[in-house]
Amino acid sequence: PDPEEVAGRTETARLVRKALRRLPQIYQQILQMRHFEQLEVSEIALRLHKPEGTIKSWLFRARTKLRQELQSLA
Repeated sequence: PDPEEVAGRTETARLVRKALRRLPQIYQQILQMRHFEQLEVSEIALRLHKPEGTIKSWLFRARTKLRQELQSLA
């Protein structure tokens, strides 16, 4: 791959990690489970002992907050 492309990906990954650290712990946890561990909502709900609807709501809020944090870092 092109060195500029690699550098861009590295910078993007750094910004995402920084933005994630700024989120509440529960949002960090469910984003990690859903997008990095690739767990289904039902699996996250079982692990956290919460209803699926709660997990879906938290994921929506977590993604919204992450988007806001990324915009503030850009």
